[in-house]
Amino acid sequence: IRKFRKIVVRVLLVILVICVLGTVVLSLPAVQTRLAQYVTERINRDFGTDIQIDRLRISLISWDTALKDVYIQDYRQDTLAYIRELNTSILSLRDLAGGKLEFGDIEVDVLYLNMKTYKDAPDTNLGIFISKLDDGKPRDPGTPPFYFFAESMELYDSRFSLTDENLENPEILRFKNLEVEADDFTILGPEVRTRIEDLRLETSRNVNIQKLSTDFTYKRDQMDFDSLYIRTPESELRGSLRFDYEREDLAEFTDKVQVTARFEESTLALDEINQFYDGFGKGRKALFSTEASGTLNDLEVDNLLL
Repeated sequence: IRKFRKIVVRVLLVILVICVLGTVVLSLPAVQTRLAQYVTERINRDFGTDIQIDRLRISLISWDTALKDVYIQDYRQDTLAYIRELNTSILSLRDLAGGKLEFGDIEVDVLYLNMKTYKDAPDTNLGIFISKLDDGKPRDPGTPPFYFFAESMELYDSRFSLTDENLENPEILRFKNLEVEADDFTILGPEVRTRIEDLRLETSRNVNIQKLSTDFTYKRDQMDFDSLYIRTPESELRGSLRFDYEREDLAEFTDKVQVTARFEESTLALDEINQFYDGFGKGRKALFSTEASGTLNDLEVDNLLL
């Protein structure tokens, strides 16, 4: 028994030494760069994307992983997204080797997301990027759809831009100081699902969101914000919101995308609405419950309690 214990201890020490040495080797900049190239080359080859990672570091002891300077190009070779640093932990090395990206908590320090609809384009650059993860065609036997999962995700010091070159004024939204806390973030083929627990941001029009929470789902033909809660300095909204569309409808969002909304016991400060459309009274608040459907330019309101 004593001899067996010695053998076990020695084996464990050897494994520990290998892990430590492996972690040291993986911390070398040249090795990190090569690992990053290997990962991105495989993803880009399999899904036709254009992703670049400057460095990828993995600890063989804890499986903690760090990515630095992640750059994603859109189909017009412009910036779709940039991440300065991402830290996480790998849940399953076997699944990772098989192409299933499963992670524990993800922390992102500085994200820039540049969502754009080019002139006469059928979809946003983000929508086209996500569609590349599953083009809807029959897959080769044994080839799974793209899969990404994170138990939780936190974003800090981030920015978001939404523009449409088909509009007279292309800039639609511009957010800064964006911070997000989300759970069960999942991408399966072209579908995205997550529970947003807390989202905070500052807009370019001085209307700041202090808290937004929702069960969010994105599909090829639908975006769903269920159990939606929004709080600003003067407003508080509760309800749900859904957008239904064909991809080509997004080029004429206000006229073709179908909106279904429901709000209950909500408060809306008209001064905040005036920052986007100066057509309401000043210094007033509306307390309401309602249901609405249609396009933004032809919206029908039902069961309005004001």
